[in-house]
Amino acid sequence: MDELLGEEIHVIELHMMDLRKFFPLTAASNAAARTFLYPLHLVRTHLQTQVGKQAYKGTWDAIKSIHGQQGISGLYRGLPVHLCQVLPGMGYIYTYEYVRNVIRNHTNWSDGTKSLIGGGTASVVAQIFNVPIDIVSQHMMLIDGRKKSSKNVTVKTNAQKSLQQINITEEMKQRRFGVFQGVVRHVYHNDGILGFYRGMSMSLLLFIPNSALFWYFYEHLKGKMVSVLPENVPRMLINCLASPLAGMSAAAIMNPVDVVRVRMQTKNVALRNTVETLIQEEGFFWLFKGLTARFFHSALGSTILILGYEAVKRGSLKSKYQDQVRW
Repeated sequence: MDELLGEEIHVIELHMMDLRKFFPLTAASNAAARTFLYPLHLVRTHLQTQVGKQAYKGTWDAIKSIHGQQGISGLYRGLPVHLCQVLPGMGYIYTYEYVRNVIRNHTNWSDGTKSLIGGGTASVVAQIFNVPIDIVSQHMMLIDGRKKSSKNVTVKTNAQKSLQQINITEEMKQRRFGVFQGVVRHVYHNDGILGFYRGMSMSLLLFIPNSALFWYFYEHLKGKMVSVLPENVPRMLINCLASPLAGMSAAAIMNPVDVVRVRMQTKNVALRNTVETLIQEEGFFWLFKGLTARFFHSALGSTILILGYEAVKRGSLKSKYQDQVRW
């Protein structure tokens, strides 16, 4: 049953939107957000792959080092491959909205519960396509892009090069898609087609609960804020306050799984050996590897994601619902 005329709609459901607008706007928003956030994603991968602090002291040191030695292109290495996740990202959003709509039509469950189940289900669909893209993209992130280095950075250069798991010749690096071809050939030659799904179990173990927790926390926090803040507070402001808190909460819980996933996918090592190696290297401090970068990425990424997501939903509303949704 459609909502009562004149009653404010706090959650925009799938049936309220014109999908001819929703899908193109979602794709554009997703691509823009991924491009903007990519340097933090790349830096986090570097930090989670290194042993101790062999290459970088922390997030800011990694950003300065990569930018100083490889330029801005170093912070965007592997971006074109990463942007291939835009299509699975659209599938993710549609699955999330569809599952919420199905639950809405058959149960009286709360928005938080609908979001928890919808977010988890959407993540399963997305990871089937995202894992191979992630593996190739992560290896490309770790490829050393310097053409030359000065003597005073030789030690650090060698440490940073040790993060690189695949040897790509200078000749291949100069080709337009040389690094991409080199990574794909290496993964396929060593493990066949299954090599592109290495760490799939860890990806599912990470992204299903991470997605479910994020959407649950987001809807829960948003509902609490709407109930306690003055009525004249813009709804988009509330969304932008709830989203980073939800993102950081999910990131803090799931960071250890993310560290293990990245190590498994880039170093080609089994789960048990990966955990044992991490403990040997850093004790239980490995649980927090890359957490600062992950916090920044999650807080900023969640805000940008929700800002685009909620704006796209409002921009896609059917005319009969437009007066019932506040910006």
